[in-house]
Amino acid sequence: MSDRQKIGRSRETERLKELLSAPGPHLITVRGETGVGKTALLEEAAKERRLFRFEAADMNSRLLLRSFTSDFNQFFGKNEAEFPSWEDALKSVFEASLQTGSAIAFDRFEALCGAVPEFPAVLREVFQSVRTPSPCPLILSGGGVAWMRETVSGFKSPLYGLPNTTIELSGLSLRDMPAFFPGWTPADQFTVWALFGGVPGVLALFNREETLDTNLSRLLTRGSVFDFAVRLATETPFREPRIYHSIMSAVARDCDTPGKIAAWIGETEAKCGKYLSGLVRSGLVTKIFPCGVPKDGRKGLYRLSSPALKLWYRCLFMGSGNGASGLKTRLNAILGEPLALASSDALTRLGRRSRLRFMPEESGLLEGVQSDSGTLFALTDASKTDWLIGLASADPTPVGEAALRGFALHALKGRDDRRTDLAASSLAGYTDEARNFAETAGIRLLELPDLLR
Repeated sequence: MSDRQKIGRSRETERLKELLSAPGPHLITVRGETGVGKTALLEEAAKERRLFRFEAADMNSRLLLRSFTSDFNQFFGKNEAEFPSWEDALKSVFEASLQTGSAIAFDRFEALCGAVPEFPAVLREVFQSVRTPSPCPLILSGGGVAWMRETVSGFKSPLYGLPNTTIELSGLSLRDMPAFFPGWTPADQFTVWALFGGVPGVLALFNREETLDTNLSRLLTRGSVFDFAVRLATETPFREPRIYHSIMSAVARDCDTPGKIAAWIGETEAKCGKYLSGLVRSGLVTKIFPCGVPKDGRKGLYRLSSPALKLWYRCLFMGSGNGASGLKTRLNAILGEPLALASSDALTRLGRRSRLRFMPEESGLLEGVQSDSGTLFALTDASKTDWLIGLASADPTPVGEAALRGFALHALKGRDDRRTDLAASSLAGYTDEARNFAETAGIRLLELPDLLR
């Protein structure tokens, strides 16, 4: 791992090292979206444990088997002819790993299974046949969290039931941005995180010696490295890519229910619902639930799985080809939701340190309450009795007293004000009048430094 790749990954690195040193044969699943740092994590773990890692390329089964044979011979110092089957290849690599005390890792597992659909079944059979007291950890690393969950841990998977520990890599948090972009202002650190997410592979495209505006002008252009990377990530085996791209474009424009999506793209709601299910399974679209809404209900809201996807669809997919030119006019609308979620995370951390009136057990966007001043979010306790309602303002001007008064009026409507606290978060700060009102009304005010700590 480079210094930048190590940022925010100490816990996952130590966990993988612990698992690799544990006795007995066991399965380790490493999953996360493309560019999140799975391969870098394996490379770091290999510094302390001999690790045979095979990274599957996008080729057919025969060529993959030939590539596997070559990697096997080079790593273990063998001179095998091309393995006749994957069963023979797996038996040989398990035998060699047991003799040398090596762990085994299959990287880009989704590409391997795409070319060799029977691979999980063959792997299970061989893995169970070589059970010994000797340590022989097996790592399966792949992108597409939903796909990996279904293929490795799903009830219908041939690998279901094997001893398995999962390490799931997510994007870096906002609090990691000062280390990733030292010297940048807090506002720029927040903006790049909100627009592109915390995926290290995407953040690494930024030149830290250039300004944010210069980076955006370079990356948000058709044909750029960012444009190519997202186009590659959205290539799917679906039979009707035009429909899928249309749906994702609608979701990027905040059409968050099948009805809104259907109205935007001119298809039936039933058809959109069917295609949305496929996008959720692929990991390109996710379903979130507002704070307090049952997670098994039908009131979930659809979102693209990555802020970078949303940015690409809004600025490049249907744009002029120079996405940076019109970004500033839409920036407030794009930054509102990330600011709300970062603010709810910061307040949750305060609650865990007993700095709030109650201990938050759930947080997220607020359902059914609108405000012209920004995006509303909420925190609540386990019984959903105590609440904290928050306003997140991404407006470039400081929040004024009138905005806070209007927010308080809407947020407390129909609620017990003795069990409801208020907070606000602003990228541009607050006027003196707003601060005085907040002190009188008991509204907790957050600013960017509070979110970055």
